[in-house]
Amino acid sequence: MIYIFPCSSNSIDNTKWTGQGQADFNECIFTSMPKASKLKIDKVLAYFISSDMMPYSIVEKEGFKMFTKALNPSYKLPSRSTRSNKIIPDLFKATKLKVEQILSDVIFLSITTDCWTSVANKPFIAITCHFLNKNSNLELSENHTGENIADVLQVTLMEYNFNFHEGISVGAATTDSGANIFFLLEEVKPVIEKVKKLQNIFAYNWMAAKEFGIEQDRYGLKKSKFPSFSKTRWWSMLDLLDVVISQELPFSSFLKTHKKG
Repeated sequence: MIYIFPCSSNSIDNTKWTGQGQADFNECIFTSMPKASKLKIDKVLAYFISSDMMPYSIVEKEGFKMFTKALNPSYKLPSRSTRSNKIIPDLFKATKLKVEQILSDVIFLSITTDCWTSVANKPFIAITCHFLNKNSNLELSENHTGENIADVLQVTLMEYNFNFHEGISVGAATTDSGANIFFLLEEVKPVIEKVKKLQNIFAYNWMAAKEFGIEQDRYGLKKSKFPSFSKTRWWSMLDLLDVVISQELPFSSFLKTHKKG
């Protein structure tokens, strides 16, 4: 059962609440909710803290409390000890059990790992695992050429709804040192070098950036600035490639008239 009572004595008489009269709903709070509903929300809160790597203290922030109360006034946030000693550990146990169930069907796996020290001077280790199970099918019917491998990789990712045209990028790929793989990389290198040269045009020429903006308007595309590139930040090249692909038409039109095109 859910009870309602006024937060302010001015909302109704100081006599016992009987349900008679009217009180401002904004001045009233819900004092209880079904236990099952609370446990469900607690689990979602634990998932939010864990998956988004939020500090436990976020639930003690006034803004977060206000946001939670606006969503469900009857929900009471768990205490810090409950979060750290019960809710988060329960989520860890449930997740660990799922991983154990997945690995029970694995016939081959490879792992990568890295260690670091947090700002709180605590050591951590991360382990990622890639595996094959009984349902895995890695047969390649075509010749193992670099071109065929690239096609298979793209088709396989698309089968899992990986859309290359929505700003999603492949950050890295680990392979062996086969000649076909090096051939594939050699096919990519000229493209990378051309993109670097294209970035240099806009990095040192404000007129070029202005002309490119005009071309974007002409094709009705969103104005995307050319990001900077640094060889020490590998993801910066991915950002560059993403802009070039999404702005292919204005780039082509711009380069036809640009003196360095």
